[in-house]
Amino acid sequence: MSDNNEHKPEGKSAIIAVYAFLILSTVFCFVPVTAVFTTGLLMLPLCLFAAWLLRFGKSPDSLIYNHMIYISSTIWMYSLLFSVTSSIAGFMIFRWADNSILNEALNAMMSGQGYSREELYDLLLDYARANLGLMVSAAIVCVVPVIGYIAYRLSRGLNRALKGYRLQKPQSWF
Repeated sequence: MSDNNEHKPEGKSAIIAVYAFLILSTVFCFVPVTAVFTTGLLMLPLCLFAAWLLRFGKSPDSLIYNHMIYISSTIWMYSLLFSVTSSIAGFMIFRWADNSILNEALNAMMSGQGYSREELYDLLLDYARANLGLMVSAAIVCVVPVIGYIAYRLSRGLNRALKGYRLQKPQSWF
């Protein structure tokens, strides 16, 4: 037996593991590579399931139950916020994008003109260049609130978990 009688709350390592998994998932969700982004999105429901599983059968007064409720609330609000801000960003692009390049190409195709894969790629690059400022603005509208929210929630929760403390109002979304 060790001389170190430091008190380690029950489930603390599991709590930290779920926070680490959620942090990794969040980072993956903002990597602009389809496979990595998709992996991040698939990790979110796994994290939610882990939070549910770990709190199952635990006392509502326990540290693990408290943090798993907090993590579940964080994931739901994060998902909702990401959906709302993505919709706003999509609407911004739909409403204010310069579609003249795509319209010309579409009209040419409707009149029987064909495009090679390289020509279509060049058309899409021209469209992206013409709308770059709008796309950056839309990305900022989408990403900044979500990153701010998730960074605040995860740092607050992880900090409390590392100290072995519970959170007040774990079901609160803010």
